Amino acid sequence: MDKKPGIIAITDVKHKNKWNTTVSELTLPGYILYTNDLNSTSRCIAMYVDRELKSKQLYSRIDTLENVIIEIELNIMLVCVNTWILTGNSA
Repeated sequence: MDKKPGIIAITDVKHKNKWNTTVSELTLPGYILYTNDLNSTSRCIAMYVDRELKSKQLYSRIDTLENVIIEIELNIMLVCVNTWILTGNSA
């Protein structure tokens, strides 16, 4: 693979029963890390965006969703990428 991915999304980052990892342990060289909330009781989502892409995190008005929304500026358009966790009660 000659090129690295522009976006990497991982769900269920935190272990179900125990969490004692720091943000620095989750960083990837060359990427900006966006999460929904590493300090909460949620299972957590980590989205990594290539540092060369102009990006920012957007926030939903619905607090009950476990999701991360990223806006990426590509040339003349904006692209939104949303990653979410569906719980057993959501499906």
